[in-house]
Amino acid sequence: MIKINKYLKLLQNLLIITVFVFIVMFSLKEPQIRLIEKKGKNPDFIFENVKISKIDMGEKVWKISSKYLQIDRGSNTALLDEVDGDLFKDEKLFVKIKSVRAKIELDKDDMELQKASAKFILEDRLVFLKANDLCWFSAQERFSGKGNIEMRSNNIKLSGDHLYVDIPLQKMIVADNALAVID
Repeated sequence: MIKINKYLKLLQNLLIITVFVFIVMFSLKEPQIRLIEKKGKNPDFIFENVKISKIDMGEKVWKISSKYLQIDRGSNTALLDEVDGDLFKDEKLFVKIKSVRAKIELDKDDMELQKASAKFILEDRLVFLKANDLCWFSAQERFSGKGNIEMRSNNIKLSGDHLYVDIPLQKMIVADNALAVID
């Protein structure tokens, strides 16, 4: 009897996740992600093996380490290779990021990350994420991503083609060819 209840509970959880994924699949807009390319012209600044932090009104916004950093004052962008960073909210670390290549719009703090991984540090759990392309929209406090999405937390693994993470609402959605696996 206990085994049957355990399987019914597992089936119920899987059904809820499946319904949720289907609802999201039809309501999620595809993010606009452009390929990041190094500029043909000479950059204004080049740094190697650098650590940089963004401070806004006395509070740390992000901290990033990179093997290579190129800044172009004309477009107010920074291009980075081999990125390892931390994003902060109210002086608390909430996500760790890694990517092969990144672009940061310095005036808005928006980031485009290629071949990215992230670890979300929530109050009650950790959530691990991988994506081919991942964008951080600082003003809206949200991520969107596409391509080979994998999300893991505790005993649940989600995969799909698109991703949406809303930090203020604490919502994480995987859509398009979405699959949920419960261990």
